[in-house]
Amino acid sequence: YDTLSGQGVVPYMGRQQLTFRPAGAYEAMHLEIEEGMPLSVMGSRMYTEDGQLIEYAEVKTPAYQTSYEMVVYRDQH
Repeated sequence: YDTLSGQGVVPYMGRQQLTFRPAGAYEAMHLEIEEGMPLSVMGSRMYTEDGQLIEYAEVKTPAYQTSYEMVVYRDQH
């Protein structure tokens, strides 16, 4: 986020959500799994302090191959 911050776009708040649901036909074809198999969907969004969306990502993987790790640091200000 250094590049964004250097341009005055400062990340303030991030939100991630992990959900599970059956894979649709299109997803199953691209992930090479059967339609209806469990799918994990990780959504990630980053916002500025005034609520402007500056990053969006969505990752879909077969649920049984999902690994999620989160590292959190305390703000030193």
